[in-house]
Amino acid sequence: MGQAIARAFAADGAKVVVAGREQQLKTLADQIKGPFQMLQDLIETMESGSSITNISSAAAIIGFENRMAYTGAKAGMEHVLREVANEYGCRGIRLNTIAPVLTETPLSADYHRTPGVVDAFVEEYPLGR
Repeated sequence: MGQAIARAFAADGAKVVVAGREQQLKTLADQIKGPFQMLQDLIETMESGSSITNISSAAAIIGFENRMAYTGAKAGMEHVLREVANEYGCRGIRLNTIAPVLTETPLSADYHRTPGVVDAFVEEYPLGR
């Protein structure tokens, strides 16, 4: 396996004060537990020159309203990957994280429906798209 791509497709968000325990646990399982377990299962089988690409989110750094479990899990996974890179970089295993900003998904639908939000983000993108 030269490259492993870890991506969680489901991401629910809610205000911290109203998010139910089940919703919180599902989000954490989707966004950190699954990718973490994949790393544990995969990393020892990888050879020098292998790479792991993790799909994260800019929300790990900048945060988004009403997405506490999601943004916290993404930030946590990015930190885990830094630690794995520290530990396995000497074996020639490379780790990368891709962190898109405002990708159109069910989680970001409210932002895309709010006038001006997408335009404000696009203005900040170096390529303007």
